[in-house]
Amino acid sequence: MNRRLIFALLLSSGSALANAQAPTLPLAQSKLDASAADPKYRVPLDSTSDARWLGGGATVPRWSVDGEWFYFQFALDPKPVEGANVPDDPWWRVSKDGKRVESVTRGDAARVPASVQYTKDMTRAVWFARNELVYWKRGGQSKVLLARDLGVFPSWSRDERTVRWTEANNLFELDPESGSLRQLTKALVQTEVPKADKAKDELKKEQLALFDFVKRQAAIRDSSARLALVDPPWKPFTTPIKTNDNVSYLDVPANGKYVTYMITPRITPEQTNFSDFVNESGIVTNQTSRPKVGQQLAINRAAIVPANSALHADSVKVTWVDTAGFGKATMPVSMLWNKQGTRLVVEFQSMDYKDRWITLVDPASGKRTKELMHDTMTRGLAAPIRRTVGFPLRGFSFFRTVRPSRSRVKRQGGTIYTSSAWMGRRRS
Repeated sequence: MNRRLIFALLLSSGSALANAQAPTLPLAQSKLDASAADPKYRVPLDSTSDARWLGGGATVPRWSVDGEWFYFQFALDPKPVEGANVPDDPWWRVSKDGKRVESVTRGDAARVPASVQYTKDMTRAVWFARNELVYWKRGGQSKVLLARDLGVFPSWSRDERTVRWTEANNLFELDPESGSLRQLTKALVQTEVPKADKAKDELKKEQLALFDFVKRQAAIRDSSARLALVDPPWKPFTTPIKTNDNVSYLDVPANGKYVTYMITPRITPEQTNFSDFVNESGIVTNQTSRPKVGQQLAINRAAIVPANSALHADSVKVTWVDTAGFGKATMPVSMLWNKQGTRLVVEFQSMDYKDRWITLVDPASGKRTKELMHDTMTRGLAAPIRRTVGFPLRGFSFFRTVRPSRSRVKRQGGTIYTSSAWMGRRRS
């Protein structure tokens, strides 16, 4: 087997680092000088950006869905890539025990999904690739649940019985076993309540009192509305939004009492203009870049509505999660229900990116009931914090976070377990 291929496999598995031994000191100085250079070796100037002139490595790693094979790209004899070309290295796969290595075609490798959503027991999985939503069950064959040219980002529901995804600000649910598809929520821009007009209201009362056909139409309308409430048809839960709002973290918890979602208004800030002197047209063109400093920011809002499909769309009342009491301007950035649908956790971030809070919120009132964690930057202005809040098993609540350095955690009761990437609190 080619030695370079074996070396790449060792690097990808990490065994070379584990077995590496410390060099013996003192180190001997190399006696090579400029006279040892190969005068025939040339490095194209356009190929230095990706450092392939130094050699190649294992790239685009991914596991097969069943976990039996590990796929990657590796060039036995890497060549510098000139211009804007993308390197097309050969594809390989190695068995999970590291004893078998095979060359595979690009077509076979392209059918190995790069992003797979597994259930906790790793016996079922779902992914969207090549315009198909695919369901896999260990010991069986994969089957296509949905084929479309619009992207789907699936995830498992809390009970892992259905697959959910958000599309056009609406939440959809699909049962992979039966194939039934259901729309859980429907985003709707509510009609504004008309302003009171004494003259019009008085005219309506007079018409209702004077004309029999107006009375009859009102009675028919009221009777139809009452009959519709006796046996209402199924319909998705209404999630009120405003025009051009973006919806995220859309969820219906296991208890089925509420629908929660995050609203981010769409704004069009003024962009920074600059002149592009070097381009394909050969003339100076005007371009735009990032928003100008001081432009308005999109402020998130966390919304809670009742999960009641019988409510009239225009009568659904939104309960907003309270953001007061932090001592500075804040906004919610993520939210999550526990598996039982009994606790709602909302993460807040200060507008100066220096503080972050993770709190319990009462879904009935939108008020914060308990502070679980407060993370504060002690120096400098931190970048926006990337985060994922999770509820694993065995009575612990862990928070996966990537925090800037030079930070500290304010302990607010209980015990906080910290490391470079994980934090956790034992749940009562």
